[in-house]
Amino acid sequence: MNGINECGFGFGCGCEPPRPSCLDDIACSQRKVAECEAKLFCVIADRLGCEIRHARCMRELEYLLRLTNNFLAASAVKEKAIGEVVSALCDCDD
Repeated sequence: MNGINECGFGFGCGCEPPRPSCLDDIACSQRKVAECEAKLFCVIADRLGCEIRHARCMRELEYLLRLTNNFLAASAVKEKAIGEVVSALCDCDD
């Protein structure tokens, strides 16, 4: 391997610019992931609503809120990572 990945992006400091389709590939795959996440989010929201209605004590409510927070935090970490990848491939200073 010559140090250049399939997108034309080099490993290390002396990298070459990416080929234009890399960002398109990322956007396309992320769109599909976002659609699945949206469906999952709806299922989780419905399930949490049901669980909250059936919670018997504050400890159960606290647990459900912690689960919700963990889900949202994981989603935010994923979005940040995607942003960093896109930022690394794109000269967005314009």
